Amino acid sequence: MRTLVMLLAASLFVASDALAQGNGQVEIGTALGMTLELPDEGDTEVAVGLPGAGTLIGLPSMYATFFASPAVMVEPQLYFLWNSAAEEAILSGILQFGYLFSSDSESSPYVGLNGGGFFFTEEGASNSGTLGACVGYRTQFASAAAFRVEVVFRRWLAESYKLNELSLRLGLGAVF
Repeated sequence: MRTLVMLLAASLFVASDALAQGNGQVEIGTALGMTLELPDEGDTEVAVGLPGAGTLIGLPSMYATFFASPAVMVEPQLYFLWNSAAEEAILSGILQFGYLFSSDSESSPYVGLNGGGFFFTEEGASNSGTLGACVGYRTQFASAAAFRVEVVFRRWLAESYKLNELSLRLGLGAVF
């Protein structure tokens, strides 16, 4: 849990520094999508989320994209679930860094690297870290909204979760 708190604190520090250096734009949004769960052993599963395909296997998440420069994106992504009946919680934080290839236009392909963690309070559940990458295309409309299409690959790093994820995300965000 301390690792996640440190990761999220570092991402907020990096993001606030990015705002000071860049053009001051922030994009806040969510995504809908589909995730293929590709375990090392067992059957492939499909998870569809609306909004979804975020930090944890197709479940909803919010993102905030900070632009360190016109071409560099810093994006913390968060997911939190509390189930009162089971008295359990899931907390997930991913930090993604992206690079826009055509930063001087309203539309651009981009690539990114991401990493983060998943923390479960359920007894017997194993916490996990992930590493991944993405490719996508972002279009900004009238400097007020942005639409994204993104394909994300993520590898779970825990021994108990020998799993790869492949997600297709459609994102919609407001630009400030």
